[in-house]
Amino acid sequence: MDIVAAKKAITALIAGKQGEIAAIVEELYRFPETGLQEFKSAALLADILEREGFSLERGIAEMATAFRKSVMPAGTTSSRPLRSAPPLRCAMRCQRMLPG
Repeated sequence: MDIVAAKKAITALIAGKQGEIAAIVEELYRFPETGLQEFKSAALLADILEREGFSLERGIAEMATAFRKSVMPAGTTSSRPLRSAPPLRCAMRCQRMLPG
């Protein structure tokens, strides 16, 4: 698959999950958790990733809110670990603030 086709496929996948993504963002905003104490947020994100086919290790690096992938969903490859919940939550907040 070339880069243009890959971008189109990813865009279509995201568009198809737009309602689910919006619901996740709204739920994260309802959790009044401070940095490194984001237990509900971490659990929500890890549960979603597991539901999507990822196998996770939770509580890594002596942090209850941190997790990383141990196995990718079938047909995918990556050597990059997933980050802990705080950076993911920040990314979702920052994305929401972007215009358009």
